[in-house]
Amino acid sequence: MLPIVYVHLGPRVATHLIDSIRQSQRESPATPIYVVLSEDSTMIEMADRCGAEVILTSQLKRTADHQLFDKSINRKAGRKQGFWVFTTERFFYLEEAMRHLGIERLLHLESDNLIFFDVAAYEERLTALYSGLAAPFLNDNSCVPGVFFVGALDALVGLNGFIARRVARERRDRPLIARLRSPRVRMGTPLNDMNLLAAYRDQVGEQGFELLPTSPPAYEMEWRARPGPSAPGALGYSRGHDTLGMVFDAAAIGQYLMGMDRHFHPRATGMSHINRNAMLDPRDFEFELVKDERGRVQPTMQRGGVRYRIGSIHNHSKVNFFL
Repeated sequence: MLPIVYVHLGPRVATHLIDSIRQSQRESPATPIYVVLSEDSTMIEMADRCGAEVILTSQLKRTADHQLFDKSINRKAGRKQGFWVFTTERFFYLEEAMRHLGIERLLHLESDNLIFFDVAAYEERLTALYSGLAAPFLNDNSCVPGVFFVGALDALVGLNGFIARRVARERRDRPLIARLRSPRVRMGTPLNDMNLLAAYRDQVGEQGFELLPTSPPAYEMEWRARPGPSAPGALGYSRGHDTLGMVFDAAAIGQYLMGMDRHFHPRATGMSHINRNAMLDPRDFEFELVKDERGRVQPTMQRGGVRYRIGSIHNHSKVNFFL
């Protein structure tokens, strides 16, 4: 059975992780849920109490690629408390967790993502569509892996090898003055998980790394016909929608409905934030919460008299309105 695997690194309290786990349990009660946590995590007891199986990073055997990554990066926490290191390093821990558990496939969720579908019911469709990796893309140059499907361990190995080599090369090729200031490279912009995953997708193509649908087909066709700054991208943002019957949030819908994370964006106020880097503009849709036959909340979006199912929401604000 396809498991859900979370990775939360560092000591920061993250009650939104528990919200996400509980939401996953409601939607997918038969699905095994694992949480990879650091030894210094404050979330071990809470994760264990809500029924997830905790795997500590100390239980996992580091791969050679993970060791190369670790040797190349500056781990000083800084203003974002190690955020950019952790968001990239999680992919190495996912690979190591797969080896530890002896599994070939998984669905990884970021700690602030909420899903609204039964993973077990969709496993066959996901594996039929994606033999390698799949995740939502914000635009052609930025992957937002809030929901990250691994269809084969070898596919994740390829990604991690790419990340380790790219970061090591960045460390080696920096200007001398930068190397004198710090012998290791600092993760952030542009060297972060979103850009690295998009670059890897450019290298391996759609057979190795596909897009989870972030747009209904009709909207993508309309968007591509628009002139001006919303010129068509190269990627297919609605591919897979007809099979899965839902869209996944790539840092657009959740920010519009629920606002921004005030911890990292203290100037952000209220709801209706528009991510201007996103292919999808949520102002083009009407949103509604409906209940299914089991009484579960199901977010939907409508346009042109057609209602579309939302499979995931990136809860950027960390405030959960759905439980």
